[in-house]
Amino acid sequence: MPGAGSSDSGQDAPLNIGMQAVASSNLLSTSPLPQLNRLDYEAICFWTEKQFKDWKATLEGAAATSPTAYLENNLGHALDKEHTEKILTAMHDVWQDLHGSSSLNSSMTWTSISQTIKLAIHNEMARSFEELRFCEDLWKTDDLGKLYYSSWKQTCFKNKANKKTIPLKWKGKVKDEATDDVDSFGNTEGSKHLRVETDAEISASSDDNMAIELPCIDGSLPPSIDGGIHLLHSYLLTIV
Repeated sequence: MPGAGSSDSGQDAPLNIGMQAVASSNLLSTSPLPQLNRLDYEAICFWTEKQFKDWKATLEGAAATSPTAYLENNLGHALDKEHTEKILTAMHDVWQDLHGSSSLNSSMTWTSISQTIKLAIHNEMARSFEELRFCEDLWKTDDLGKLYYSSWKQTCFKNKANKKTIPLKWKGKVKDEATDDVDSFGNTEGSKHLRVETDAEISASSDDNMAIELPCIDGSLPPSIDGGIHLLHSYLLTIV
């Protein structure tokens, strides 16, 4: 058992990478699922992508606010927000596994991903969520990729960049700060990024009555100190 204060993260890292590689290998070697018969699912409104696009051109479709209105259950009813988010979360996990094994990288767009990898993504999602099979050629999964891959990629690689750019020499605390950045679902709520609190900020916050003023970058004194010196000099001149 590791001693107090010790860390075994170095031992876990190779294991995590290995597990991601195995997961990615399993994804890429999975056999494609058979196409469902349209006649067995007559209640489905958007079996083809064309049907959905034609509907979007109508007054009803134009008024719809959800970009994923084509997601429906076997009765042709639209999926609720909670279930849709479960699908998106699972899709992000699949992308993360593929990224962990270097099958996806920051230079790839959804259109530049190879057909082999896309097919693996489509098959894995279809196995997990039957609703994604209620269509022709799994076009609904592909459209989810068009809608959300870019925002996931930006969030994934931006977070990694933030972690790498925090200098080790900073002994400050790392804080989570809420921002208005777009998250991986394309929302602006709850996004957080790392922020480093410097030693000066920590000292200032530990004593509300203590004011810390540091020299400016060019070596000059802060305005409050510099101004105080000028006032003292003026006072001395008046009493000489």
